[in-house]
Amino acid sequence: MVKVILNSEIQIKDRLRQDILEELGVRFIRFNDADIKKNMNSVIHSLQIKIEELESNSV
Repeated sequence: MVKVILNSEIQIKDRLRQDILEELGVRFIRFNDADIKKNMNSVIHSLQIKIEELESNSV
């Protein structure tokens, strides 16, 4: 028997898992594959900005 998992099922499970982790204080920053592969400098810049923002809010 082969079990087929639809992409939408995976997305729903991912969202539920993320919601639980966010309730525990974990923060997520998502980038699409194309940005990671073709715009890494932009991704790094976005991460640097977010880190600075989080650091300034934690003081």
